[in-house]
Order: sequence, then structure tokens, then C-alpha cells
Amino acid sequence: MRVTTAVGMKMHIGRLIGKILKGLKKRINTQCNAEPLGKIVQPTKRKENGHTHDVNLCKTTGAPKRERRPWSTKEITTIHNLLRRCIKEKHVPNKEESEEALRKSGTILEKRTWRDIKSRVALILKNQKM
Repeated sequence: MRVTTAVGMKMHIGRLIGKILKGLKKRINTQCNAEPLGKIVQPTKRKENGHTHDVNLCKTTGAPKRERRPWSTKEITTIHNLLRRCIKEKHVPNKEESEEALRKSGTILEKRTWRDIKSRVALILKNQKM
């Protein structure tokens, strides 16, 4: 087959890659006696360099992974009120500013850390740019 244009070459390469991937999928499905593709099993441990690691631990610190907690509207409005200056000046609060907001909020933000506050303000600023 002779391909003369760049568009034609691109299409030809795309077809070849598709055929190769299709063949690999068939080979993998026939050679593996595992569960069919599409069903994902979440492992609890993984093996790496001869050692087993718990999947539910942070890779860098070894601490247990934290559950994600959705932000309530009360928490968001509190952040907007306490860190209004940071949001207006479009800068992410530092640790001290975040901890001060935590102290001033009382019980509303008691389950959040200063990093949670900082990340939320960063998200607010990112969404404002869009």
C-alpha cells in the first residue's frame, strides 16, 4: 500500500495501531485465566521490590489514607467570610492565616486541618480564574 499524504499516513498508522491493540487484547484474554476485563478488584496489599505494602497507607508518610469529606455550605461560607482578604487579593493563605481562620471559626471547621483550608481557598481561586 502506498501512502502519499501526511493525512493518509496518519490514517494508515492509526489502523495499524488499532489492529495491533485488538490482537493484543485477544491474546491477553485467552492467555489469562483471570477475571474478565472490566471487573476491577481492589487489592488490599501490593508487592513491590520483594516487600508487601498495605494499599490503604500513604506512600510517602506511611500514615493511613484519610477519607474525603465533602464541604458543607456552612463551612464554605465561613471560609469566604474569614479569608475574604486572601480571596480578594487572589493569594493562597499561609499556615498561620489558615490556623487563625480555624481558631476564629470555632466548631464549624473543627474537623478540618489548616491544609484543608489552604487547599479549599486554592480551589476557590482556581475556579474564579475559569
